[in-house]
Amino acid sequence: YEYLSKQGITTTLVPDSVHALSFFYHPEKPVSGEYILFQISKYLFDIYGIDMVAKSLYELVQKYNCPIYLFSAGTANNHDSLELYEYIKKYMHDTYLEDRTEVIYEKNPLRRVDWIAFAKIVISSSLHGRIVAISYKVPRISFAIEKLNQYAKTWDPLFPYNIIPSTIVDGCEKALLVEEAYIKSTANNLATLARDNIEATLSTLV
Repeated sequence: YEYLSKQGITTTLVPDSVHALSFFYHPEKPVSGEYILFQISKYLFDIYGIDMVAKSLYELVQKYNCPIYLFSAGTANNHDSLELYEYIKKYMHDTYLEDRTEVIYEKNPLRRVDWIAFAKIVISSSLHGRIVAISYKVPRISFAIEKLNQYAKTWDPLFPYNIIPSTIVDGCEKALLVEEAYIKSTANNLATLARDNIEATLSTLV
């Protein structure tokens, strides 16, 4: 957008079309009770290591007294790994005697949306994980990835981003203090912009 603008080319900056998902899909809660949804790419996990990641998860379980579900946003190379999540779950048990960490094996995209839509908070390294959380008015924080940082800064600046494992608990505290009015207005505004852009694009094709 910035490059095209500098070239004198008229452009319109719009949010990702996935923001409009809540207009078209009504999710169903996958489990009873509160839960935290956690997702991290293998690439970031290899950087931070099991000790840092598990310590932050243990602190979350202790603070909020609810289970953590390890969630796969995608299993392409260097993305998420179910084997890695099983390793985290076992490490939590062996190191902290903590058994409230579960792995989600669901591969159906809409069932994954269900999990995001009803979470207490979503912690993710996935851009679309954050976008779906925005669409369904769910508190969210995001790991330190440049693409994610830029998107959050542009469209969703009040919810924490640029997070590392040692700042997860603090980030969750801040996210859960964001006012409901902001959560709703951000979700509705971005969903409307995304839907209007989809409709405008389709109108040029028919």
